[in-house]
Amino acid sequence: MSRLSDGGRIVDVNYFSTGKNPHAFEIDSSNRFAYVPCLGSDNIQQYEFDAYKGTLIPVDPFITETEKGAGPRLLIFHRSKNIMYQGNENDSTITVYRLDLESGDLSSFQTVSTLPDGYAEKSNLSELHQTPDGRFLYIANRGHNSIAGYEVDEGSGKLARLGFFEVPGRTIRSFSIEPSGRFLYAADQHSGDLVTFSINPVSGELRQMDVMKTGAGIGMVIAETL
Repeated sequence: MSRLSDGGRIVDVNYFSTGKNPHAFEIDSSNRFAYVPCLGSDNIQQYEFDAYKGTLIPVDPFITETEKGAGPRLLIFHRSKNIMYQGNENDSTITVYRLDLESGDLSSFQTVSTLPDGYAEKSNLSELHQTPDGRFLYIANRGHNSIAGYEVDEGSGKLARLGFFEVPGRTIRSFSIEPSGRFLYAADQHSGDLVTFSINPVSGELRQMDVMKTGAGIGMVIAETL
């Protein structure tokens, strides 16, 4: 953790220990709790966040265990509900958690696969994102070379599979949904493709529009309105 000075410089750098292979640090929409998924430890660490002081205090319980071998990688919060979606890299699943805003504790109530039924080849996932209106969630499969789409239940926040959308190239390292929610951009790390999809606002289906060659090694894509 670090503080920014009035001039924008990073000052007062502080360190805190985590489990093995932490892959993200996310603060919930209430700005009260922070979560660190530790891929190598198969757990999510939970902290109370003081936005004024910038401090982290472990909550009780401090750790939410995931399935053994799941490999929690990245997480996102529902746009309007106290729900968290955790992408598990090693077993290619998404686990859906309820977030207790009093304690910061997590309780899982759904786990879904990101791969087609019966798929047995090697694959692991990378990023996951939700459309701005909260209706659809997508996650990228590396190996299966696809983006899996889900409809988000308006009441419960549960996920219902829409389908799998093939991405040309190899190894979808990153993707981004631009702020209007109309387009999705997927970056292939090994083949160097930047693929543009349109998002159907009614069905959530993706339609490939364009492929741009950027050179191998592309690691991240961020789509923003300037």
